[in-house]
Amino acid sequence: MLSDATAAAVRAYLMQEDGLKQSDLAAELDRQSIVFAILTGKRELNARQAKALSMRFKVSLAVFL
Repeated sequence: MLSDATAAAVRAYLMQEDGLKQSDLAAELDRQSIVFAILTGKRELNARQAKALSMRFKVSLAVFL
């Protein structure tokens, strides 16, 4: 069930479904190093980044918060 999924799992799923790599999210998340830190769980999304991803994937902002 989606409500049981972690934010990281949802990001990974959405990226896989869209055929995206880490580098494809650099525009939304500022830099490649930030994308890596977020995807590896070393950094949390800020509000602007969460909004950018919700728009990119056309899902609710709540998915990333």
